[in-house]
Amino acid sequence: MRRLHLDLSNGAAGDMFIAALSDLFVDRSDLEKTLASVASIVDAEVIFETVHRSSLSATKVSIAGGDRNMTLDQMIDTLAKLNPRTSIVTELAQRAFAILGTAEVKVHGGLQEVHLHELGSVDTFVDVVGVLSLLDRLNVHEITSSKLNLGCSQIEISHGRYPNPVPVVVELLQKTKVPVTLTDDAFEYVTPTAAVLLATLSEAGVYHYGEGRGSLTGVGYGAGHKVRPGLSGVLSAYLLEDAGVQDGREEIYMIGVHVDDLSGEELGLIVEETISQGALDSWITPVVGKKSRPGYEITVLTKVSHLSTLVECLHVTTRSPGLRITTATRDVVPHDFELVDVAKDVTVNVKYTRFGHKVEFDDAVVAAKKLSLPVSEIINRAMVGFRGKREGKDEI
Repeated sequence: MRRLHLDLSNGAAGDMFIAALSDLFVDRSDLEKTLASVASIVDAEVIFETVHRSSLSATKVSIAGGDRNMTLDQMIDTLAKLNPRTSIVTELAQRAFAILGTAEVKVHGGLQEVHLHELGSVDTFVDVVGVLSLLDRLNVHEITSSKLNLGCSQIEISHGRYPNPVPVVVELLQKTKVPVTLTDDAFEYVTPTAAVLLATLSEAGVYHYGEGRGSLTGVGYGAGHKVRPGLSGVLSAYLLEDAGVQDGREEIYMIGVHVDDLSGEELGLIVEETISQGALDSWITPVVGKKSRPGYEITVLTKVSHLSTLVECLHVTTRSPGLRITTATRDVVPHDFELVDVAKDVTVNVKYTRFGHKVEFDDAVVAAKKLSLPVSEIINRAMVGFRGKREGKDEI
């Protein structure tokens, strides 16, 4: 499993986050193509440059052009133009803007349209969607970080003189449970864009505070636009491979519980709920238990990042005071996705490994409904298109 550890001691901003991830890319063409596909839908351009902060070489990312006066609703609507490698990018981006809107409304009151007074609009859109796209491209499954330093004073913003950290950042960081240190300082260490990214990734079960563990495989240094004497203004992102992974194998957790007092409807909901909360898999097996009573064994597979969430979920939904938790090893074959056209402006993802390839069924269902065609026809078109695109290329 690939992990990312963030050193947030110098602060966190959207531009620092996207720059640190950009600095991790060895293939610059892949990086530029990924971010250009995001920026182009808002008529913006991503500019990369190398800067030196406290004698450290770091990547700096700037956003040029685009609409500077977007509302959150406009940002969410714009996501329909996005054509990401996997659908999770769009889903997380939609969730990020929804979380940001909820926080803004709670802080400023029941606004009909939420305008982002301090976030730069197009910069916010590209930073949020760009970071999520790069994390997907880097195939990161878990993110940890150091604690956060926050200045605690007053600052000038468009609303006037305001508390620092600004209220929307406070609202968002409460969702992450990351420890903070508040110091008497007027410097804005954490911006709303960085805070909403952390909150969204935390809610998705991807990010949590903690130590980074694994074999170090790369490091990216992202410079922010704010420069302060005595502070590098650089966010460090460390790429780690799970030390427990050998030849494609990784350690996961198996949660089990026996029940004999739940209805079929309740059991079905438990499977759906555990999958929605990040389980790798979830299933139910008929068994015969004590006193010869027929019952069911609920089994859930999870990575460590979702273990606590799923344990809590099973305690609540089964009303059982005891669960069995064991470790297991699974073999993971390296895989990637290829976006294939099945009709004009209609694409589906095909997952491929060194053993073969398979159309993403959910993508095929969406395309079939859009084109009023059988799913089997979409799958056939995708397979033909994939073979044509991959001709002469090796599988992973």
